Amino acid sequence: MTSQTMKSPTELCPVCVGDGQIEYEITKRQTFGRDIGYIDTEWDDCYQCEGTGEVPIADYLLTSKE
Repeated sequence: MTSQTMKSPTELCPVCVGDGQIEYEITKRQTFGRDIGYIDTEWDDCYQCEGTGEVPIADYLLTSKE
């Protein structure tokens, strides 16, 4: 007999919409080597789903505790 692990039900992450990554703004300040400051963007793993693109369904977590 083999043991099967059941995965909790998940849904798409509402923050990254399932991509697993989000784009955020970084301000680049004026320095001696740069005459003006500007806003740049970078990509990073989503903070809500930790890069998986899925989050557990909240209703399942509330009703599954017995």
